[in-house]
Order: sequence, then C-alpha cells, then structure tokens
Amino acid sequence: MILHDQSTDAHANEVFLRAAGRVLEMMFFDSFNGGPFTAEPPPGAALARVVFRGSRLGWLEVALDGNAATTLASNFLGLEQPPVWEEVESTLAELANMLCGAFLSLFDPRGSFEIGTPRVSRAEEDEDELTTGVRIAWQVLPIEAGSLYWRIFWDDIC
Repeated sequence: MILHDQSTDAHANEVFLRAAGRVLEMMFFDSFNGGPFTAEPPPGAALARVVFRGSRLGWLEVALDGNAATTLASNFLGLEQPPVWEEVESTLAELANMLCGAFLSLFDPRGSFEIGTPRVSRAEEDEDELTTGVRIAWQVLPIEAGSLYWRIFWDDIC
C-alpha cells in the first residue's frame, strides 16, 4: 500500500527548503536561488544516502553536480585549493547527515530517530530497499554553487 498524497509532497518540500536553507547557510556558506523543481541528478552523479529509523523508517538521498560538490567541500573544509575526491565524498556524506537530521527534526518534531552513517555511491548502484510508503520524487534545488538534488522515502509503519 502506498501512503502518498500531494499534500505530503508539498509539506515535505516546504520543510526540506527550511532545513536546507539553515544547513547551507550555517555550514557551507551557500544559499538557494528558487526551486525546488522535479529533476533527476545527472547520470553517474555521486550521491549520499542516509537511512533513519524510529518514528519513521526510511532514507534521504542527496546528490550534487560537480561544481556544487567541489565548491561546498571547499567552503565546508575551509580549503584554498580544490578538494580531492575523498574530501568531496566526506563533505557530501556530512551534508546528507545534516540535511537528514534537520529535515526530520522539523518534519516530525516529536519523533525519535536514529540516523545511520551516510553511504556515498553512484546513483545507479543504489537499489530501493523499501517498497511501500511515501516517496518524494527527485527534486533539484538551485544553489549558488550549482545544483543540489534530493529525494526522501519513508514508511510510517514502525
């Protein structure tokens, strides 16, 4: 059974925008310029998935285009030189972790969650682990550094 309706999408998008605004400005010295709108990440984009359990069971995925990934890594780590892949990867994982925590605390303030360790992979390597529940389609958020892509999936039955 799919527990999904348009009002859930709209609410999740609104909450994610608030969470992303806070995280991007405070930790990455960036902000968004409009959006979000539906779009998938470019083929082969690096993405980070964070699984959460508790009041809800699910995952949040975040992907960045190439320019956004290097710029946010440089901003977050305070680098003057372009970051190496390992720095980009760890920054993407940390961004996903922060966005997941911020989203869940705003979306379900009375909820109790355990957030797993972010896993970075390529988009085509990830398989959906849950088959029922609420799925928000890939969204893209234009940020100063490029594009931030995200989607979330959860099941209320825990």
